[in-house]
Amino acid sequence: MSPSAETTDRGAEDRAESPKWREPLTRLFVYGTLMAPEVMATVLHGSHSQTPDSEKQRLTYQPAILHNYRRHKVRYADYPGIVEVEPTAFPSSSVLGCLVSGLQPLDLVKLDYFEGPEYSKRTVKVKLLEPATPVDGLSLSSDGGKDSSTVQAVLAAKEAQDTSGGQAVVREADEEVDALVYVWAAAREGLEESEWDYRAFREEKLADWIR
Repeated sequence: MSPSAETTDRGAEDRAESPKWREPLTRLFVYGTLMAPEVMATVLHGSHSQTPDSEKQRLTYQPAILHNYRRHKVRYADYPGIVEVEPTAFPSSSVLGCLVSGLQPLDLVKLDYFEGPEYSKRTVKVKLLEPATPVDGLSLSSDGGKDSSTVQAVLAAKEAQDTSGGQAVVREADEEVDALVYVWAAAREGLEESEWDYRAFREEKLADWIR
């Protein structure tokens, strides 16, 4: 190996190990309107109905949970915001949502514009949710749960499980995953105390958010 080649190889290794040369994080934890693939497609491509299937299939949705945050409905709006809380003050606070993988840097630019100045983007650690045992309607597909109805079935089961304290049919994966998330950055007065309801959003407001 020539000295110049050795220098080049070492430079490549240094860049690979340096944080600023790492691939940008493109996994996003969503917990509001973007949990609906139709809304995500509208934001990224301008239209859900005219988005090519290849683009829709590029993204993978997996049920996930973010601990030590609380979700609130935004006042006079159809969407929620989340705020970080102290574990000692709110020991059981968590937000159910979806981990979206397959995003590209340009997608995040569009999402920044969509979220606007009310939100700030940060990196958090989330845990994926999976059936604790094989249960009808809860088995994730081999593609990681792209089927929106399957993902929502897992989230609904987890919510019911936490509320009733019944049999554990959904469990958290042991490993934490790094993801981006949009956190409420505007005045706290802009949030209601009440929780935001995804199912109500789909039934009553979804049509207003898609094209």
